Amino acid sequence: MSIRRGTFRSVYRSAILLVGLGAMVARARADAIVVTKAMRASTIAEIFIDKRAVRVELEIAPSDMEVFQDLLPDKLYAALGKGSMPLAERSRRFFRDGLTLRDQRNTRLAGSIEQTQIRPRIARDEVTGEPLPKQPADAELILYAVLRYDFQKRPTRLTIRPPLLEGSQLCAANVGFVCYHNGLPVNDFRYMPGEVTLELDWSDPWYSRFRHPNLRRQFDFGFIDLLWIFAQQQKSYRHTLQFSPQKNQEIHQFEFFIISH
Repeated sequence: MSIRRGTFRSVYRSAILLVGLGAMVARARADAIVVTKAMRASTIAEIFIDKRAVRVELEIAPSDMEVFQDLLPDKLYAALGKGSMPLAERSRRFFRDGLTLRDQRNTRLAGSIEQTQIRPRIARDEVTGEPLPKQPADAELILYAVLRYDFQKRPTRLTIRPPLLEGSQLCAANVGFVCYHNGLPVNDFRYMPGEVTLELDWSDPWYSRFRHPNLRRQFDFGFIDLLWIFAQQQKSYRHTLQFSPQKNQEIHQFEFFIISH
């Protein structure tokens, strides 16, 4: 096995490179692409945490609008026979009894609605969860809502509680969710089981963790190696090695090609 071409963005010691190569070869044999059905859930929640606030983007299916009725626009709320309570009043109830966030002191974060609208559902890649470049013309209409929970002080822990079934600790809706801390994914797309607690590492968000063991990334180490097969005929492989941006400040990214004989 020989290295044909190497491109390095930093200067590494040879020992680090050898360890990285060995780790990638071992991992390449074991890792598999996992397709999760959570991104096909009737309701999708994307949670974005930064230094100032938590932003939640919801895609709510018609089948779950009963659970999230306090987010419905006034006209739709009235058309569904729910009454005439205005959205401003219903939103206060929602942020008290619906989707709530609490910090390590068990203090509930104040929430606000930034946007609600009826729009087509976003079609997503089955592996990454990213929106597809070409969206279907006949996509299901959903309620899209954007919520914001402001920090008074950056929390070290967040407890996220979705609407729960009455007398139960289970989520009242079929919710698939993903969470990002300062732009880095904390988990893969997973079903929201109920109340979940997230430990926040502000020095390096890569190490922020949900306590629930099922809410972990598939690649949950200090670095990730991804293997793509470019040329089956020549047994040619391309490796891209990505390191945690904080804990390994001198090591950023490099890529190389390996030809196996």
